[in-house]
Amino acid sequence: MRKKYIFSLPNILSVFRLLLSLPLGYFLLCEEHIFVLIIVFIAYCSDLLDGFIARKFDQVTEIGKIIDPLADKLFIGTAVVILIIINKIPLWFAIVIISRDILLLLGGLFASIKLKFVIPSNYVGKIAVVIIGITILGIIFDFSISIKYGLIVIATFFSFLSLIVYLINFIKIFNLQNKTKN
Repeated sequence: MRKKYIFSLPNILSVFRLLLSLPLGYFLLCEEHIFVLIIVFIAYCSDLLDGFIARKFDQVTEIGKIIDPLADKLFIGTAVVILIIINKIPLWFAIVIISRDILLLLGGLFASIKLKFVIPSNYVGKIAVVIIGITILGIIFDFSISIKYGLIVIATFFSFLSLIVYLINFIKIFNLQNKTKN
């Protein structure tokens, strides 16, 4: 087995996606929707590509398991905060999204630092991120009010569902780890 390097291509792509939050915030604030769409497309492609490369070429690293979801959360969080500033998103929805991400980050940090494991991502969480992204695009591009609120309801549901799934996975891994210690 090869040594896995921190500066692998998947990790570099994740850091790149992290940095894309800056131009995303700027162009959202300026309401330059075409540039926002281009940045979202690039971020989405880099997210797919980093995961594919990491798995296909055995470049999955512990740091990558942290940077990748952190990049997603920062990217979405940036969009949500700017949408609050320009008054395009309901505050309660922003609180749901940001609270979910903060709880996941804190839980992930606790698991990583105190328990020495990284909570793996899951399909419900990935679906939630995609739905939240579509919802944010729907808000940015001013879809009809019924479509926007329908998306917000679905995104809220998946946000809570993904939080529950992550909590269940955390408890399973925590219990399994405690059994192996005893």
